[in-house]
Amino acid sequence: MKHSFSKAVAFFALMGLLGSPLAHAQSDAVKAAREAVIENLSDIKDVQSAALSPEEKAEKERVLKKTAFSNLLSLSILETEDVLSNLEGLALEGQHRVFVPLRKELTANLKEYKKYFEALREVLAATETIGDIRGLAGQFEEKRESSYNVDVRKAVEMLVTLHVEEILVKAHDRSEKLTTAVRRAKSTKAETLLRTNLLREAATHLSRARGTALLAREKLSAYLLPRTEEQAPLTKTSEAEQAIMEKVVPEPTISELADQSLEETREAYKNFIELTDSLNRKSSR
Repeated sequence: MKHSFSKAVAFFALMGLLGSPLAHAQSDAVKAAREAVIENLSDIKDVQSAALSPEEKAEKERVLKKTAFSNLLSLSILETEDVLSNLEGLALEGQHRVFVPLRKELTANLKEYKKYFEALREVLAATETIGDIRGLAGQFEEKRESSYNVDVRKAVEMLVTLHVEEILVKAHDRSEKLTTAVRRAKSTKAETLLRTNLLREAATHLSRARGTALLAREKLSAYLLPRTEEQAPLTKTSEAEQAIMEKVVPEPTISELADQSLEETREAYKNFIELTDSLNRKSSR
């Protein structure tokens, strides 16, 4: 069961590192619940190395593992509520309306997971033996691995993808305003060259950002396709060949593409800042 707790904590920590609106919007309750689980795991480890009789150690471990599992279920519930809140808060208008069905499906699933976790926590409260506690932990791990993790990841991917697209719209507007400002500004040839180069560099970064954001959107859109059996490839490859291909050319995830897009956008904003400083300085003429 300790292994299951550790895997769960790692998953929730990953969610917090995605750099999306979800990470910024996580409630204090979620952060406190995560810390409680991590502290529980530390307590269990301490007991396992403590100088106690086998009976004392077994009893302390039973109590601590039950507490840890209960806190992990509470964390799961709070995390699910946070994801639901972020999904329901999305303004899916215009080109984003296509994702309304996906949001509907994910919110419905997440609400069911929340009910399941709450019911499991109630059963756990009435459970005393370590064997039964492990049995419930196994059910919980199976639910997470079979469906919950998949749906939460999809939800987070939707949030980060649309968040990036929103940022790119603002970056484009900023670029347009600065381009107009450069055209109107009185400047020396050197200043004009500097500002033109900065605009060009920013445009290059934003072009790359839009490209990776588009790839992320295409991957997200794949979730909207009907679930059909995969077509057989024209040329069959062995499992070994397929493993080599995947290792040599790993396909980036939606979150990785979003991170790449954000990084390019950050570089463009560095150009914007330098350009703004140049425009604000008095001409040397």
